[in-house]
Amino acid sequence: MAAIFGTVAVATAMFAFLTGLPSIAQAGLWGVSAYAAGISMDRFGLNFWASFLVAIAASVIVAIPAALVALRTRGNAFLIVTLAFSEFIVLILANAEGLTGGFSGLSFLDNPPSIGPLDFSSPLSQYYVYLAVLAVAIGVYWMVRRSSFGQRVQAVRDNENLASSVSIVTGLHRVTLFLLSAAVTGLAGPLILLQQRVITPGLFSTDVFLSVYLMIMLGGIATIAGPAVGAWVVQGLPEWIGSVAGIGPNAQRLLYGLLLLFFVLVARNGVMGQLSILYRTRILGVPALSSIRTTRDRAPRLRDAPALPRADQPAAPVLVGKDLPEEIVLDVRNLSHSFGANLVLDDLSFELRRGEIRGLIGPNGSGKTTTLNLISGFIPSNSGQVLFRGSSIGGRRLEKVSGMGLVRTFQQPEVFRTFTARQTCAMVMNSLGSLGGGRTFNPDLPDDPEFYLELCALTEVADELPGNLSYGHTRLLGVAAALARRPHVLLLDEPAAGLSTVDRGRLANAILGARDGGVSVVIVDHDMSFLLPLCHRLTVLDYGRKIAEGAPDAVTVNPEVIAAYLGSGFAQKYADERRTEEAND
Repeated sequence: MAAIFGTVAVATAMFAFLTGLPSIAQAGLWGVSAYAAGISMDRFGLNFWASFLVAIAASVIVAIPAALVALRTRGNAFLIVTLAFSEFIVLILANAEGLTGGFSGLSFLDNPPSIGPLDFSSPLSQYYVYLAVLAVAIGVYWMVRRSSFGQRVQAVRDNENLASSVSIVTGLHRVTLFLLSAAVTGLAGPLILLQQRVITPGLFSTDVFLSVYLMIMLGGIATIAGPAVGAWVVQGLPEWIGSVAGIGPNAQRLLYGLLLLFFVLVARNGVMGQLSILYRTRILGVPALSSIRTTRDRAPRLRDAPALPRADQPAAPVLVGKDLPEEIVLDVRNLSHSFGANLVLDDLSFELRRGEIRGLIGPNGSGKTTTLNLISGFIPSNSGQVLFRGSSIGGRRLEKVSGMGLVRTFQQPEVFRTFTARQTCAMVMNSLGSLGGGRTFNPDLPDDPEFYLELCALTEVADELPGNLSYGHTRLLGVAAALARRPHVLLLDEPAAGLSTVDRGRLANAILGARDGGVSVVIVDHDMSFLLPLCHRLTVLDYGRKIAEGAPDAVTVNPEVIAAYLGSGFAQKYADERRTEEAND
């Protein structure tokens, strides 16, 4: 029973850990696979080994509608939907008497399975069959965890919006993993039929299945073999307590409860998780996470910040001043949007050429972030048209737009919390063209994660988790992840917000490096000392309406822009600085 339940626990943990969604659906799928195996042998004369194929197929087929419905929800709602699905399956099994035998159950009447001269008639020989199937389940889980698919699913778990922004089709990945979990769960169907000889719907009820999550918790959900180890603990501990220790039933419950409290409150990583931690810290000498100093503590003190380069004075000039290519990569036409009766964007139009850096500025609430949301497909527009490289992208979702090579960042720092900087860039690059992801990318950008780490000044912290990074490095990591997608157009939403002078210099160099690789950039930011030296052109919004557009020198002296946003003091200061620079030149 431990080996059989361990197979189900591994399948359940594979989905629950990689997606972060606790599912009860595997209980009903297990019942479907068991009854499908029994019916195929009883009604169609298949042997025990062939029934595995039927069990897996039935489990996957039934899982498809369950996945499509349940995965539209999150958190507690997802748990309730999968619980209801399993109970619905149990009700069907109990009431379809002509097919399943109803409450009386279904009997396994086949001869003991065999393979040539190998006979599995004894309980011990059957036990080896159970162990072999459990090994297959663990092997599948191991391969998924190590695969690029498994990494992308974990990225979706860590940050769904960020995953979509680098063209990972989040829904498709979750559905695929749900069906894969259903297939592994299906392996346990013929096993429980062979072991019990008679199965009833009650074997697959939610009450019985709760012990599976107990196995996962005790063994360690974050480890591959943990759920299987937990199955032996949950199945064997009550027997050992009663027969070996001679403890009475009431004391058994008390002891069992204390053990559960211990693993919930103290050893949260489970048996295998704690052993893994001890192995890393005591044997391998890897420091615990809490003892690792943050990057902020280790970062060298930089007294002299690098000067911010100008877009019209690059170190290795590709574009000089206004000499931009004629190719228009992004054409926004008459874009409008409202939230209810509140009009936040009114008939906005602008063009972005290849290799151009365009600033989008204006007061808070003027519609800048909404513009990026509409262009990137994060929210659908009410009216207007967005053309990207000649094709309309209106109505497309975020992951589809990013899959075409138009990538955005977000106002708040967004990272994959369980991925280091190097793993993040490598995972994003490996996602190109995978499982519905986009295949379009900028061939002028290198296919090397180390390039983006160096471009964003992250090489020294490349193997740190985001929780150990400073705020500046976290911001730069978001830009590095977006650039690792190798986009044609990059939309940056307040990338310099909260950055030190040093980090602003690093960010500016990264943007100019991307521009030199043919990336066109739209930047929303309030830091004019950072933004104006970088941009070829500015677009100014106020109350959702474009009030000015042109070169920074012309826009900063526009009376309407001064009145709405910049203020006369800043405009005069910027003009004086420009005159000083021209005189020095």
